[in-house]
Amino acid sequence: MSGLGTTGRDYSSRPGAKLGEDLAVRGQEVRETAPAVEGWLRRAGLLA
Repeated sequence: MSGLGTTGRDYSSRPGAKLGEDLAVRGQEVRETAPAVEGWLRRAGLLA
């Protein structure tokens, strides 16, 4: 299970939508995911 539900499908159906790599974080895992989130932001070009 991705944890994203239908988010990708919902947004990709919009005209002009451009989606990148997804990142699903479950509520109970938030405190342990800082390295994963940082890596995801770097790959997306949102963190130097």
